[in-house]
Amino acid sequence: AARITFVDGTTYTIKSDSFVTVEQNSIGADKTTRVAVNITSGAVDLTTGSWASPDSKAEVSFANARASVHENSRAAVSSDAGGEHAEITVSAGAATMNVGSQQVEIGKWERASFGTGGQVTKSSVLAPPELAQPLNLEPLIVPDPRRAAIHFTWSNVPEATSYKLKVSTNAMFTRVVKETTSQGPSVDVAGLDPGDYFWSVTATDT
Repeated sequence: AARITFVDGTTYTIKSDSFVTVEQNSIGADKTTRVAVNITSGAVDLTTGSWASPDSKAEVSFANARASVHENSRAAVSSDAGGEHAEITVSAGAATMNVGSQQVEIGKWERASFGTGGQVTKSSVLAPPELAQPLNLEPLIVPDPRRAAIHFTWSNVPEATSYKLKVSTNAMFTRVVKETTSQGPSVDVAGLDPGDYFWSVTATDT
């Protein structure tokens, strides 16, 4: 995995087993910036900040589509090597995607996906739960860390039928040490060695 930050502050987090090409990285005399990457296969998360020029662009192309992610936005893009399935999910702000002659506006917590036929399907996605406990940077001191059960809690998502908890030793979640599913907004996890950990929860409705 890798993280690339461009001159305008746009950050592309490239997941493992991805092939990505940097297409553009420029800044004009009027401070207009242009950044773009192409995904041949794999997945990329990108975050944009505040731009000095309203004409700036942060783009990602994949399969036969090109998405322009708006200012102060977050999106996740994935595409398989054969172009049989590709999708973009916006978790903050908005994005505009062009597939052939189709132009699709994607808002917060919306997903646009398409396959080899090129027909775009847009759907809503569940917002992630808000993490409650343990608190960020909260130290947990116990006599026997391996035997201690750590209590994880998060906010309830009304539409969710289950939740998936992941615990990793790094912020990019490429080294997940615990993964479990819960029907409610809490779960106890034991067997963690002493050290620093990151955790995340996703909600599902299936």
